[in-house]
Amino acid sequence: MIENSRAALTGKWSPNGKKFAIGSGDHEAYIGEYEQNNNWWNTHKIGKFKSSVISLAFHPSGRVIAIGSMDYSI
Repeated sequence: MIENSRAALTGKWSPNGKKFAIGSGDHEAYIGEYEQNNNWWNTHKIGKFKSSVISLAFHPSGRVIAIGSMDYSI
């Protein structure tokens, strides 16, 4: 579950449509996946950054994601 106090700034679906990524103004990034057992979408935090996450891009395989923030770090 996403529990932050700032807005989502960017979001992308994976190429196969089974996952999505969200970047927030709360300096965090999340990956969401559908859980068949619970019939629900669930998110997991994948990183904490020094600044807002403003861009995301999935690799064509959907297994790797590039994340861009405003603090000049990777």
